[in-house]
Amino acid sequence: FLLEVLLWLAVSPHKSRHFSLAGTKLITCSVLLLIVCAGICVTFLEQLLARGVMPFLITNVLLGTFFIIRPRVAIPFFTAVYLLFGLAAQFAGLSSQALTVSRLHGLFAAGMGLSLSLITWRNFYLASLQKEKIKEQKDLLEQMAYHDPLTDLPNRRFLDEIVKKDLALAKRSGHRSCLLVLDIDDFKNVNDSYGHPVGDLVLRKLAFLLKTNIRDTDTVARVGGEEFVILLANTGLKEGLQVAEELRLLIQEHIFQVEEFLVKLTVSLGVALLTPDETGLSYYEQADRALYRAKALGKNRVKIIEAS
Repeated sequence: FLLEVLLWLAVSPHKSRHFSLAGTKLITCSVLLLIVCAGICVTFLEQLLARGVMPFLITNVLLGTFFIIRPRVAIPFFTAVYLLFGLAAQFAGLSSQALTVSRLHGLFAAGMGLSLSLITWRNFYLASLQKEKIKEQKDLLEQMAYHDPLTDLPNRRFLDEIVKKDLALAKRSGHRSCLLVLDIDDFKNVNDSYGHPVGDLVLRKLAFLLKTNIRDTDTVARVGGEEFVILLANTGLKEGLQVAEELRLLIQEHIFQVEEFLVKLTVSLGVALLTPDETGLSYYEQADRALYRAKALGKNRVKIIEAS
């Protein structure tokens, strides 16, 4: 019963959120010490009465099985446990022959405890590695599901989720957000002139330029080959138009250097205000219409669509 209580004390801190890491270690070390002391005391009595080492063997099995001890700690720990056993056996008044036999049995018990401890640690270590690997794979799958692999920007799926939350917030609080659809003008010429690898690097540099020139509360996503969408949270149409024009000028004046090539771009942007009654993919249609109007009027410009 005492051993069951001690084991419960050792395990329960790991399952409780009320214990800090330092508190858990302190309780575990205290329980380890109590088990060792209890095992040595019972073994000492066993040595006096029956010259047996079964309590010491049980103690080592418990220590090696139920406690996760690092190998660099387990080796000196079980060595110390064995030395304590040898000291207890010496004080038990055994004959020289009986003392030698008892020490051999004790060495076997301590060795078994150490072996079990190393096996327990190995299993724990492998399980931890497997758990970490599963988490990394899960994070990678989530990254692939919601991010564009070329630019590392959020993709259309991620944008849909963000817009959905923004529209729900707009219905509750009445705030308005603005959507910008940006498309590179004649990007096919870049691929034809410099090659697709250079074109891909230009897209990555443009993505970085956009990401570093919007607020942390805004979201920029790549939704197509050379098409990007920017959600300006809690922003009116006038402010959205101003941001779009600033981005257009920034890109027009920027020189994208890729290897030995210097690439210049212009972009067209469509701007529209998100309305709370929009559902599904309709949030994208207004800004997309504005973009096509900008393209039709000669490109390298910003056009807006007033919300109806």
